[in-house]
This record gives sequence, C-alpha cells and structure tokens, in this order.
Amino acid sequence: NEDKPTRIGEQRGTVPLALRGTVDSNGDQLTIMPADPSHALESLKVTIKGVSPIEVGSDGRLSAKDVEAALKNREKEAKDVTHGVAVRIDARYVEGGAERRGGKDYILRYKWEGGGLFGGRSLRLIGLSR
Repeated sequence: NEDKPTRIGEQRGTVPLALRGTVDSNGDQLTIMPADPSHALESLKVTIKGVSPIEVGSDGRLSAKDVEAALKNREKEAKDVTHGVAVRIDARYVEGGAERRGGKDYILRYKWEGGGLFGGRSLRLIGLSR
C-alpha cells in the first residue's frame, strides 16, 4: 500500500480553440466566433492557399466581398451550386486571462449568384465546417 498525494480540487487545463461560423441572412457576412464562451477573440486570420491572408478583427466578421476578391480566379465555377475551399484560420484569443494562439483547417462553403445580362456575379457565404 503506497501513500501517494491526492490532488483535491478542479484541475483545469487549456481548452482547445474551436470556432463556429454563423452566416447572416443574405450571405454577405460570416461571423466566426469561439465555440467555448470562455475564449475571447482578439483577431483572426483566414488564409486560402495561394492567396494573401484575410485579416479579421475581434468581431469575427468575414466579408463575402473579401472572400470574393480572394477567389477571383474561381469566378467561372458553376452558379447556384455550393462550393467549398480549404482555409486555415489562425486566431489570437484570451482564455483565463492569458493570451493564446491557435489555428485549424476548415472548409469555407460559398456559392456564386447573379451574372445575368448586365449584372456581375457575386459570392454568397454559406457556412464553415471542419
């Protein structure tokens, strides 16, 4: 019978950063926020491979216009069909009073609309998934 010290009380490690995205009603904006309410977002950087990163502020709002500019080489994709592109999202956030950094790969879903006789095509955001 060995006497080992017993730790009493809650031991809380860091909670891994998980993000969720909520699209506004017309697809103009995707708000990316930590899934865990104990995380306070400071900034986000969304990177599509081969394209300059899109800097997103602490409000987590990613604009469809910014994504459209980043995906200008994909404007010929089929219209009114959901497409996806791999993105890397790197975040600075605060947890338990300490500044932390984290990042993961996600799939950003979108579709092209418009492009009639006189109108140009525009990108609409659909969602974010792992």
